[in-house]
Amino acid sequence: MRERNSYGFLTGTSKEKARAEHPELVNKLKDYLFTIKGGEKYEDFTSRIRNAFNEITSSKYGKIAIVSHGGPICCLFRSVLNFGEFADDLGDCAIIELEKNDLNVKIVNMDGATLA
Repeated sequence: MRERNSYGFLTGTSKEKARAEHPELVNKLKDYLFTIKGGEKYEDFTSRIRNAFNEITSSKYGKIAIVSHGGPICCLFRSVLNFGEFADDLGDCAIIELEKNDLNVKIVNMDGATLA
């Protein structure tokens, strides 16, 4: 599950240069629903993450590891599984164990992450 491109036309620009040249746009990116022109809309991102999660978890394997960036994991918890927001930033190398039975998904263990 790859990260969302919410930066649009600023993609590839250093964060420092983007802040200097477009401070109002960079500030608006704090709102996860905001997308800069040319970026992936949050609704499309959510749909992509939902489809990927469903495809991955409907496989024949009993145990699956998903390694991803924070954006897709936050989207999965917030908008796909409706578990809510993380209390703080999702920690680097956080490990979250989920269990899925048919359509039900529950949190088994979280190390490096806490829900608000």
